[in-house]
Amino acid sequence: MNEHQGYSKQALAVLAQPEKIAFNVFDSRPCDLELKLENFCNAEDSGAIITLDTAEELASRIGVIGPWA
Repeated sequence: MNEHQGYSKQALAVLAQPEKIAFNVFDSRPCDLELKLENFCNAEDSGAIITLDTAEELASRIGVIGPWA
């Protein structure tokens, strides 16, 4: 999916998936900017946003199996 298409088109792609689940993964740079936005802060407070230190932690958290498992 082209993440530059905006949230509306991303939502259509997510809804087309069998389980309708998607993940957005960012490094710390955009997150530092987003922390200033109220919606982002609310999502973080609700537990919808998590912070992990490694790709392996991320894979484990979302159920991706790879050679590191």
